[in-house]
Amino acid sequence: MAIKIVATGALAWVNVLAGNLDAAGSLAEELTVLARQGNSQADFELGRYYLALGQSDEAFEVWEATYEERGGTLFWLKVNPAFASIRSDPRFVALLQKMNLMDSV
Repeated sequence: MAIKIVATGALAWVNVLAGNLDAAGSLAEELTVLARQGNSQADFELGRYYLALGQSDEAFEVWEATYEERGGTLFWLKVNPAFASIRSDPRFVALLQKMNLMDSV
């Protein structure tokens, strides 16, 4: 299931970047259903989708909730190049600090 979620998230992200917003939205709906079922990987991917849309507030809202639920996927924020655009955002820094991942951001 995890591989399917990662693939769905990646397809949603790529479709946003390609301008295929209808296709991306359909994939995001799948992620939303899984996230509501408590799947932290889906939460992470949904945040990436929001970020691709330029909706960083929504992305951080999802990731903060994932952190509160102790979802194990958030460490990817630090290393995935897809998040380079938000590395200087104070919310990004604060989230990494809460996860004790701030040493070499």
